[in-house]
Amino acid sequence: DIRLCPDIQHCASAGFITIPNGKNPDLSGSRVVFTRLIEDLSAGSLRSDVYVARYDASTGLVSEELLAGGAMRDQPALGGDTVVWVDKGTAQSASEREIVAYDLVSQVATAVTHDALADTNPAVAPDGNTIVWTRCAPSGTGCDILRADRAAPGLWTVRSVTVTAGREEGRPATDGTIVAYEC
Repeated sequence: DIRLCPDIQHCASAGFITIPNGKNPDLSGSRVVFTRLIEDLSAGSLRSDVYVARYDASTGLVSEELLAGGAMRDQPALGGDTVVWVDKGTAQSASEREIVAYDLVSQVATAVTHDALADTNPAVAPDGNTIVWTRCAPSGTGCDILRADRAAPGLWTVRSVTVTAGREEGRPATDGTIVAYEC
């Protein structure tokens, strides 16, 4: 479950809102993006769908909207009107993972990456115009940081932030100008 604390004083006295079966939350303004693990009984498998929830402070109500369902999607991040996630649904191999960006205004999803590498740990700048993530070889080693900047709606320009042999970079964050990461 995910708990929303609209007011820190009320959270101490159980004044929180619960989103059942949610995991991996990220927050921007009154929106929370998260994944929910769903058991698909007809296919005999599990899938992880991406949702965005909006909290209305005046009513205390939470409304949920399914953004991407029917496959394994994880690690959502939210900035401005942009939601990104790691998509395993288009993968050709178990180690392949792609970064997908979703525009909440146009309701269009765009594959930012499409390769045989493992793209993980996405983060979005607060204005939603810059995405950073970790890219690793299929073995999980040789990890570098990449960046995508919105060139136009649905169009992202991708470039490397790091290309360092023998070092493992990961878990990036950005404000749209500065990129911070572990090394």
